[in-house]
Amino acid sequence: MDNEQEHSARSNSGSVVVDWRDKLAPLPAAMTMEERIEQARSEAYEAAIETMRGQAEKKLRQHLLSRIKEEMTVQVQHEERRKLLDAMSDDEKRALMQVEIDRKVNSLSVKLKGRHSKEVEEAVNKRLDDLRDEMRQETASEISTQVEERVKKERAVLRDEAARLRTQAEKIKHDTHSQKADIVVRKRVAELEARASREQAQNQRHLNKLKSAHAALETEAQELRVSSQKTEEKYAKEVQRTAKLSRELEDKKRDLAAAEEKIQGLETRASGLAAQLEEMRTELGEMREEHAHAMVGIQEAVRRRQEAEDNLIATREQLIAAQGAMAGLECDLEDARQHTLDLQMARGRPAPPPVSRVANDGSSRRSPSVQSLDDVLDGLSDLGTPVTAESVQPSNREAYPGSPLRKHTEVEESSSSEQTRPVPQLPARRFDAFTVPSDPPRSTDRPPRGEQTPDLPVPRFKGPATPRSGQEPRAPHSGQSRAYPRSPTPAPRDGETVDSVATVVHSHFETEARAQHMYLSSAPLKIPGGAEGNRILYDLERLFVLWDEVEASFSRRCQVIERIRTLTTGDEPPIGPIGRIIKHELTACKSVLERHREELELVKRREEIKSKLLALKRHQGSKSDLNAAMAELRRTDQKMRIGVEAARKLSVSPVRYRGLPYVEVLKVDGVVSV
Repeated sequence: MDNEQEHSARSNSGSVVVDWRDKLAPLPAAMTMEERIEQARSEAYEAAIETMRGQAEKKLRQHLLSRIKEEMTVQVQHEERRKLLDAMSDDEKRALMQVEIDRKVNSLSVKLKGRHSKEVEEAVNKRLDDLRDEMRQETASEISTQVEERVKKERAVLRDEAARLRTQAEKIKHDTHSQKADIVVRKRVAELEARASREQAQNQRHLNKLKSAHAALETEAQELRVSSQKTEEKYAKEVQRTAKLSRELEDKKRDLAAAEEKIQGLETRASGLAAQLEEMRTELGEMREEHAHAMVGIQEAVRRRQEAEDNLIATREQLIAAQGAMAGLECDLEDARQHTLDLQMARGRPAPPPVSRVANDGSSRRSPSVQSLDDVLDGLSDLGTPVTAESVQPSNREAYPGSPLRKHTEVEESSSSEQTRPVPQLPARRFDAFTVPSDPPRSTDRPPRGEQTPDLPVPRFKGPATPRSGQEPRAPHSGQSRAYPRSPTPAPRDGETVDSVATVVHSHFETEARAQHMYLSSAPLKIPGGAEGNRILYDLERLFVLWDEVEASFSRRCQVIERIRTLTTGDEPPIGPIGRIIKHELTACKSVLERHREELELVKRREEIKSKLLALKRHQGSKSDLNAAMAELRRTDQKMRIGVEAARKLSVSPVRYRGLPYVEVLKVDGVVSV
């Protein structure tokens, strides 16, 4: 309610109040055991239905295979017969021979349809070639015989005609011996010679025509042989395909039997998991009771810590007042000493020893064994440090929920039994740098998140807190900013061991966890209104986005926000310096993105995989999911190793993650050697 009143007051004053919310989306809830069992059962049923559908399709395909094969054979035979009929002529004898060849080829194709052996196929092809050779020889011999007989007949006719003409010529010569008879004989002889030459040319043309027809017949026979061979190859392929489908059917039957066994095993496992679930529910109820007792102790610790802070601030104010009084007393003492010294010198007496020598003697009021006030203040817990069980009960130590030390040890606290129960430790070399506080401790007087007024998402930082009922408002601390640790984190040096590097990394991320808590739970910023204020708000939103993209350290973010908060405390905040601070940070973030965009994406991906793997281990995920996450982590580690080696060779500045060179995290995880 106090925050809502503050927000309404600032809104009425004309200023824009900007509030930053936690952008980290909650992880999806894990599947329950009943959901996993139902999912496995549905997957098994779907696989069985798919197997039965495939078997039905294979049976239908086998049933139609023989019919399709016969139709293809008949179609090929009809096509070949049509081609042969188109090439036939009625006035030549080769047409009858071609019909005989077609009949024999078709009969041989019918006989070869049901045979699969290679030897039978070779024998049939050889027999077909022999028949074709015999037919070719018979055709050639018959053609040559016909031509020879016709030539012989023509020659006999010519001889008879020549003999008759000679006889007539002799008769005419002896009878008439006239020139007219000689001319008639010569004309007749010329006619006979022309007739003989014409018949010889006609016979030659007929012979050439028969030869061309024979060549065409040979070509068609060769095409028929190739077509028959292709048909046999198709048939062999169909036989092989049928055998393959039969083997696949047997494999599917075996897979179906294995799936049924797996379903039975899953049902058995489901019953066991149901029993384990009941046990876990019982343990969860006990843990809730223990958690309730622990929360009561934590609230008491928060109250004590608040009282300690009040006492500490009052002590510091008293110290400042005491130091002022001591400074005045020292001035008076020095004046009195100087006056005494002047009097003694005037009287001729020796001067007393200096005050510093007296303070360093054994009779000094401050004993070496007594701690100074500064030592006491340094020994107290930092004001920005989150509340832990260590500050409340020294016997029950518990790491901060977002601290990397949580990967090494986790202790559950029970207020009823006052006993600790250790949790199994994770590997010491694996370091989860991406872990952030899932539920950072908040002030008890702050309303729940749902009751707060939703403002513009700008970070909240420690400001002047609202005083509690019955208390006076405290003055803001004028010392060192809470956004920084008392001592900077030492950088890793050459020659250090893995344990020393791990110590440095753990210390750094513990500091980052505290800074992140302050970053998310601080007071809102007061930005002036108007056009300049809107421009600053726009640049500030861009800066928040770029901070998340470059994974800037939360200490740096707190420093920038504290500088802006210091400038906005007055009545008229200066726009120019605020804009310059934001522009400078935007330029720095853009420069980091230009140099290390791919490396930052790879680092974020690696931390997501590690978080996923840790969640699977905690919730006892499936072995396949664990193996897949481990394989992906190994591939990412290999890429990171290659990038680190390349950066070392090129002397490139390493990519930083939350203010720490990520190569140090890789050293702790064992990816890169120290």
